[in-house]
Amino acid sequence: MREVKVFVPGKIILSGEHSVVYGYPALVASLSKGITVKLMEGKGKKDYKNDEIGLIRKAIGVAGGKFNGLDLKIESDLPVGAGLGSSAAIAAGVIKAVKKLNGKKISDEKLFDLTMECERLAHKNPSGVDPAAVIYGGLIKYIKNKGLVGLKTKKTVKFLLFDSGKPKETTGEMVELVEKRYKSGTKKVEEIFKKIWSVTETIQLNLEDDKKLKKLIDENGKLLESLGVVSKKVIRLSQDLRKINCGVKITGAGGLTGGSGMVLVKSLGYSKPKKFLEDRGYKTMEISIGD
Repeated sequence: MREVKVFVPGKIILSGEHSVVYGYPALVASLSKGITVKLMEGKGKKDYKNDEIGLIRKAIGVAGGKFNGLDLKIESDLPVGAGLGSSAAIAAGVIKAVKKLNGKKISDEKLFDLTMECERLAHKNPSGVDPAAVIYGGLIKYIKNKGLVGLKTKKTVKFLLFDSGKPKETTGEMVELVEKRYKSGTKKVEEIFKKIWSVTETIQLNLEDDKKLKKLIDENGKLLESLGVVSKKVIRLSQDLRKINCGVKITGAGGLTGGSGMVLVKSLGYSKPKKFLEDRGYKTMEISIGD
């Protein structure tokens, strides 16, 4: 029996969380870690436990497959609901695998459109930044409804990621929370978005300058904290990391109850922040973007 296998990477957002939903640009990069979808014709066995919202069923359907006629297994290096694009990667991977099993090719543009249909199920009002990142890969600048531009760096840029804990709120709920504040005019949300926009543009110009990048990542992090999408626990932890000369920001929609998902750390050296975090029980991961 024929089996197909498809790998789709996860992503991190360097700058532009939440503001990207309202047409402001975001800088995003794909990761070496991601999800692998294995698919074959069968009796409909689904070896994946985190599909309460029916994302896999939706992805199989939009790809033209039959949910009960496919055996599917998903292997993932990405924590679910932590801001690394797991839902977009799963949807894109399943769609691509169904098409491949049926002997059909799918363009990146079409894959993006179908993945967006699935993202609306997961996130209600998605910007499209996650599908763009996991489908096109690399380092990109993305603007909702306008498309993306691929970016290059002359050197590898290193970061540290750590998992602050899965928030109780979903990405969709965090997007709705910001939308309510945006529409009500509280917290001067649009003013914060414009400041994030300025940081995004400045980061693009300074990707290869570690000192400036550290400062800009931290500025973005503080703006997201002022937006009200970071839990008190993670704000306190970020403040402690800043005391040891780190730039800190959430990477994703955030969360208020418990953790805020994955957090991005930029430093001129990672042994000290890594030890600081691991001594407190946080799992860390060093990542690199660019050439």
